[in-house]
Amino acid sequence: AAVNYDLYWLGYRRERAAWLSFTGEENRQTFGGRLGGIFADDQGFFDLEAALQTGTVGEAGVLAAMLAAQLGYTFRADSLAPRVYTGLDYGSGDEDPGDSDIGTFNQLFPLGHAYLGFIDIVGCQNIVDWSVGASIFPFPKTRFAADLHNFWRASETDALYNAGGGVVRVGGPGISRRVGSEIDLTISRPVNRHLLFTGGFSHFFTAGFLRESGPGEAINFLFGQIQATF
Repeated sequence: AAVNYDLYWLGYRRERAAWLSFTGEENRQTFGGRLGGIFADDQGFFDLEAALQTGTVGEAGVLAAMLAAQLGYTFRADSLAPRVYTGLDYGSGDEDPGDSDIGTFNQLFPLGHAYLGFIDIVGCQNIVDWSVGASIFPFPKTRFAADLHNFWRASETDALYNAGGGVVRVGGPGISRRVGSEIDLTISRPVNRHLLFTGGFSHFFTAGFLRESGPGEAINFLFGQIQATF
């Protein structure tokens, strides 16, 4: 077994910020740690990260948190090298917009497509995502993956935020926390030592919250990209 760990502190300041009904200068301190590694003859793997945020937005205080965990296994003896995994991602939301505190986690500088689905309708703020996935190599150097994400809002009174931190829909008491599910089918293959092709199809199944708060049509996303590394 091999285990790696990281500890970090991130200071963040923004002159003009708006969170729910609060506006003003935002000062956040993020204290976090990550633990990850491999086990079972390098076939099993795990990753666990957690962070706590404190600070202020104008006159409001901040207390928020996040958690990300993944556990998986790769069958290296099989010629297809199948890999299966499951994960949980949590970003806190604000439970009481009427008080003087902000409970919504700030995902700071997020990566599109990286963690919560390729469509990017969901970001790591006021969210719970339980995911499962699998991948194989049907041809040499060609990876095919299928991932399923299941989304709930952490707090019914807070909004749904996208991967860029923007508000998709505002929340409110009595509205379902269930957001929906997304399935991502992707294929990737190196073109040469500098170029990597990735393509795929994603479908978002809307559920209670999106249907109750406005138009709730499903979303389809087809994409292809070339990544160059020098």
